[in-house]
Amino acid sequence: MSAISVLIKKHDNGDPDDTTKAVMDSLKVPPKWRLLFWPLLRDECRRSCRDSVRDAEIAATGHASGDTQVNPAGGGDRTDYLSERFYNGSKYVTWGEATVQDHRDRIAFLATLRNGIQSTIDRHSAAIETLEAAKATCLDALSESVAA
Repeated sequence: MSAISVLIKKHDNGDPDDTTKAVMDSLKVPPKWRLLFWPLLRDECRRSCRDSVRDAEIAATGHASGDTQVNPAGGGDRTDYLSERFYNGSKYVTWGEATVQDHRDRIAFLATLRNGIQSTIDRHSAAIETLEAAKATCLDALSESVAA
């Protein structure tokens, strides 16, 4: 554990701003350096506070509330699989209760996401082609050359 972590734990009161001030006071950090180091130290105080909360959640529930994958891929039995839910574009349905239309709606919903990503890829590809054709470094440079 680093010296700064020890100081943060020693002065932690649950509020990152108060903790940051207490740590800086304990180190007698001059005002001119407080402005420079405040954001860095505050971020570390926030991270430390989040770690403490996450540790408490894990101790109480066996997993952190921020875990996005409650049921890991693979494993489990058919009953678990059938009770999993998915979003079909308008509502959540379980695999076990999903109708043919729910599956079609899910495919259509996923296609809109895919098409949006493809549209973004196409925009970036077009920008690259434009820049390379004009031998420009960025689109702003094109605007400047047009204005001149």
